[in-house]
Amino acid sequence: MKKVWTFLSGKGRMKLIRHCPESSGKVLSRMIVIICTALLLLPGTLSGTEKNGRKVVRIAYLEFNRQMIVDENNTPVAGYAYEYIQTIGTYAGWDVKYIPCASFFDSVRLLRAGKVDLIYEVSYTEERAKEFLYPSEPMGYEYYYLYSSAAYTSIAPGDYASMNGKKVGITSGTILKDFLKEWCRKKNVRLEFVEYEEIPKKEADLFAGKIDLDLELSMLAKRNLSAIEKVGSSAYYLVGARERPDLIEDINAATEKIQSNDLFYFSRLQERYFSNTALSRNLTIEEKKWVENHKVLRVGYFNNYLPFSTRDGKGNPIGAGIETIREIIRALKLENQLKVEFTCYDDQKEGYKAVETGKVDLMLPAYISNSVKKDYQLIGGKVFASLACDLAYSGDYYWKTRNKRIGVNRNNLMQYYYCKDYHPDCKIVFYNDVQGCFDGLLNGTSDGTFLNAIRSDGLLKPNKYHSIKTVRARYDFGFQMAFAEDDIGLMLLMDRGLTMLGHDFVNKTAYSYSGIFILFP
Repeated sequence: MKKVWTFLSGKGRMKLIRHCPESSGKVLSRMIVIICTALLLLPGTLSGTEKNGRKVVRIAYLEFNRQMIVDENNTPVAGYAYEYIQTIGTYAGWDVKYIPCASFFDSVRLLRAGKVDLIYEVSYTEERAKEFLYPSEPMGYEYYYLYSSAAYTSIAPGDYASMNGKKVGITSGTILKDFLKEWCRKKNVRLEFVEYEEIPKKEADLFAGKIDLDLELSMLAKRNLSAIEKVGSSAYYLVGARERPDLIEDINAATEKIQSNDLFYFSRLQERYFSNTALSRNLTIEEKKWVENHKVLRVGYFNNYLPFSTRDGKGNPIGAGIETIREIIRALKLENQLKVEFTCYDDQKEGYKAVETGKVDLMLPAYISNSVKKDYQLIGGKVFASLACDLAYSGDYYWKTRNKRIGVNRNNLMQYYYCKDYHPDCKIVFYNDVQGCFDGLLNGTSDGTFLNAIRSDGLLKPNKYHSIKTVRARYDFGFQMAFAEDDIGLMLLMDRGLTMLGHDFVNKTAYSYSGIFILFP
């Protein structure tokens, strides 16, 4: 009597059902053949199609400002989501294949149908967690704002009465509707909801006046929108179907590797793509009051400190810091409201005191730490440039901080407080200028002096200093603007401008001046 085995497969489960006995050797051979055949028939051998030993992972994508940027062939080439996915894929060993979709709702449909393996920018809900698998860490955080057209001024931030009865556009299939319902309940605002499957259609209707408000993510809002009210926030994820736990494990492992190597990698990536949004151009109440109460922005700057600031041969201010101030005013569209006046200071102490007493509104470049705040009533804005620092020395290199003598330019408070903060065991020896600090190394009255690394080669260019050597210091140097401690409105305004410009502007401008300062010793 023959023995027959039947193989059943379904949703990743395999069963062998014995109908009647057979010799064990034939059974084993037949089982192996059947199982191998079945595995080959499973999609992608449980991990998508394999290519050269790497998983081919299909990801639905939709062209959208800042998240996914495409070229003329509709191929993804940039954007936060693109770079996030590419980075995860590199660490996970994926070959990523991008599948176009028409909308967020369409991407969900493709995932449910098994036509893609992952979809991105998905917020967490208990209902979605029953259907999708989420990794341990989000790919980012999103903030939901009500926007109006920048040309539409009948709705004012904080004026909830002006919002009553207005039509608001909402993208279908997202959790934004739930956030807005809760916000309306808390603020006692009545809004008429209009749902859209396609975001471009929603934006077109806003600018055509068919709806009054648009509920959208802050990072995706465009230049011709004006932020009215924050409605809520949530984390968002790169998610997969429940049948694909292997991909979620890949994402978790890749994220851990990336963050163990560079904890703030994704934060910097988000800043690069989302710093200059419609939200970033809307001034706060404090910032608006400062602009309304001032016709002139008075800027103090440190002389002989290129690439950031100095006077040229005609007495005009030049440098990356000077250009940054001017570019901030342009970016904030304040050219017709604020005139900028510059005042040069050879001694940075005089500049700090001028800020304290209100003679100028801010001073740059500056270094503000707790030790500075003990001596001056100042606050520091956002770091606009962070550069390496060099230790200059003469003779053989042997450095222990205790009992070492550090030469400091008495006019440079940044150099002084840097030494005080990071090398408290050293003795500070003051000289009249940076050349005096070098002379101190040569005549043995000091053991070292710290320099902004971008300035080192030029400052040590004269032949008399060729015997002085440099080594990279342990701590970088952060450059800020200094403000009076009660001038929060101006600090917020300048920080907003810096965020809009980004680090690339300051760094590129600084390097364009890096070879000039030797002309103004």
